[in-house]
Amino acid sequence: KHLPETVTAPKEEGVKVKDNFLAKKPMFTVFLLGAALMNISHYYLVVFLGNITDSLSLGKDVQGAAAAVSTYVELPIMLGFAFLTRKMRCNNLLRISCFMFLLKCLGMTFADSAMDIYLAHATQIVGYGLYAIASVTYAGEVMGKEDAVRAQSYLAGTISIGNVVAMSTGGFMSVDVMLWVSTGCAAIGALIVLLTAKKPQ
Repeated sequence: KHLPETVTAPKEEGVKVKDNFLAKKPMFTVFLLGAALMNISHYYLVVFLGNITDSLSLGKDVQGAAAAVSTYVELPIMLGFAFLTRKMRCNNLLRISCFMFLLKCLGMTFADSAMDIYLAHATQIVGYGLYAIASVTYAGEVMGKEDAVRAQSYLAGTISIGNVVAMSTGGFMSVDVMLWVSTGCAAIGALIVLLTAKKPQ
């Protein structure tokens, strides 16, 4: 008796998709680089806010008030995000938020009073407040339902990268240098996002 012919197991499409998750969306991969730079810029300003206010001879009350301003102004934009997406595409909202990242960095770099610090933090209403929710929504839209969770996981990873890089390097720079590095990261990151945040197909 002849042995039965070997049956070749069908290729598992799921494995192929997993292995090539970023390769199949190269534009999204570059977008993640921009997102990482935006988060690095953001965490320089968050982690070292006390150093910035100290360099301007401002008290701890200014540091606390600035942090409060940035927190409070984020709430309305987060609550009203669903309304905004009915008026404007998510990728365009994301671009606007990155521009405001850069504006905040410039505001902090040239700040010389408590009011300047407060005004810079007020930009978070359409800066980080908008970015935090728009970026997650965009990742889900551009990658589709089957890959949305993984795309959002990669995006969450850029937050950790931003935090780690800022905390591990900011302490080795003077406040002025750190602010310019933060501004540079925001500028390059915003440019990358501007070029890669395309309308989902």
